[in-house]
Amino acid sequence: LVNHPGRAGGANRSMTCVTLSSDNAQPISAVRMGGTLSVNVAFKSAKPISPVLGVIIKNSHGIAIFGVNNKFIGGYRFEKRVASGLISCTLNDLPLMPGRYSLDLYLGDGPQDIDVVCDSISIEVLPADVFGTGQLPPPICGPVFWPATFDLSND
Repeated sequence: LVNHPGRAGGANRSMTCVTLSSDNAQPISAVRMGGTLSVNVAFKSAKPISPVLGVIIKNSHGIAIFGVNNKFIGGYRFEKRVASGLISCTLNDLPLMPGRYSLDLYLGDGPQDIDVVCDSISIEVLPADVFGTGQLPPPICGPVFWPATFDLSND
């Protein structure tokens, strides 16, 4: 990532490498619908930081589908300041439909972003029978799938 062309101007080039993994397989370039995706980012900073990792997943048109970070998802604040390390974000039950997606990465020091790399890496989501019906939701349903329950009352 050090010389990645998607790095934001003025960023301090702290993120050095990104790899994707799933269920102890690493590195990966594809994951099945409903699978687990881990985004692993190595970083090295000139001064110790309280690391925050933000991940935004975008569709093939560059539109954000969803984003996560350990600022707004509670319980994952790393108060110990470190100058280097590997920070990982794991997305369980990935709700993406089949297709190619790119990831924007944000590394922060607490509330302040210090490094941003857009389109840092991409992942292919492969079809899977996530509902056990042998059918995929049609593409018109959008970029994510979501489980639901149904009930019928006969009046």
